[in-house]
Amino acid sequence: MVTASRCVLMALGLTLTLATPALAGSYYDESIYGDLQSDNTQPPTALSFSGGANQVIGTTYGPRTAPDRDFFTFTVPVGGNLSSILVVDAVGQGPGQQEFISINAGSAAPNPLPTNAASTKSALLGYWHFSASDDGTDILQEMGSTGRVSGVDPAGFIGSLPAGQYTIWIQDTAGDADHRSTYNLVFNIPEPATGVLALAGLSAIAAIRRRRR
Repeated sequence: MVTASRCVLMALGLTLTLATPALAGSYYDESIYGDLQSDNTQPPTALSFSGGANQVIGTTYGPRTAPDRDFFTFTVPVGGNLSSILVVDAVGQGPGQQEFISINAGSAAPNPLPTNAASTKSALLGYWHFSASDDGTDILQEMGSTGRVSGVDPAGFIGSLPAGQYTIWIQDTAGDADHRSTYNLVFNIPEPATGVLALAGLSAIAAIRRRRR
């Protein structure tokens, strides 16, 4: 005879197994899967992010008058959060050259694109400039702190970003038409903690035992 407590334990074991996906995170490389959306008036490329390390590799280039921009959107699932944006590798031509990256809430790119501090504040949640010197660095907090420090630019944020849909805009900052930069970023969405599930299972067992007394 299978006791109620054992049934709960069996169900808990299955739940813990399902809570850990076989493949954590996702991978998108422009050179393999095609160009990310470059037109801010069109829907950004929708990327399917999941719990874990979500890697995005792309290329942008000048000139500033008609640059190749990258726009993509992703969803942080309910119960999750975007905890970091890690620069794995940033490759540019020319010393001190940087990439511009911004994040805003929702599934659309800013339209029109901000051209000054006032319009940036209303259009973006945060932004940053990164380069090869940032390899191995989490830039999410720098993106969030921009507005808090300047008091003029984006609204800013502190800590991780909660569940919801977000849009990323990446653009090379060079004015040279021959300039080309490659970025390799990892968007980390921590997987649900199994400890919470375990606690729920133990609470259920305790409740069953109380009822049997």
